[in-house]
Amino acid sequence: MTEQVASVIEKFITSTIKGQESGLFNAMGSPMLPLTREILQTGIISTIIGGALVDYFNHLYRSLIGEDDQYIVDIFNKMTKPLNHSKVCMLNIVFNLTTVIHLNLNRQNLDIKSYDNYMAEIDKQLKYTFEKYRAEIVTSISHTCKGENIKKCDPILICFILT
Repeated sequence: MTEQVASVIEKFITSTIKGQESGLFNAMGSPMLPLTREILQTGIISTIIGGALVDYFNHLYRSLIGEDDQYIVDIFNKMTKPLNHSKVCMLNIVFNLTTVIHLNLNRQNLDIKSYDNYMAEIDKQLKYTFEKYRAEIVTSISHTCKGENIKKCDPILICFILT
């Protein structure tokens, strides 16, 4: 069962990172904000990605409390119910893994000539990265969860930040 949950987590993280990279390429690929190798290799990209991750995961937090996004509710049920994890616990695990994986992608060799090439390289790197992180994902969800019931959380509070 743990391997199945790890697979759901891996797919969710992959989808999240690819969605953000797609948005990044489209935003930075405009004539006003040209995507260059130099920009990809600066801390600016890490700041943009980190901010986008924080915003997205705070949105997920609120959606799980309010149950207002059926896709998010369903995917987190698939991650939490089989191993009896709380959604708060799983959200923290997934945020930490997503942040580490996304911020450590090797941006030096990304092909920025086209969207398709860029996304193919992101996909290739994610597959390679998950081969290295699969055991860590399994370990991170292999505990007895005593996490808080997300229904008791305050949706107004900011749950995630990066320092």
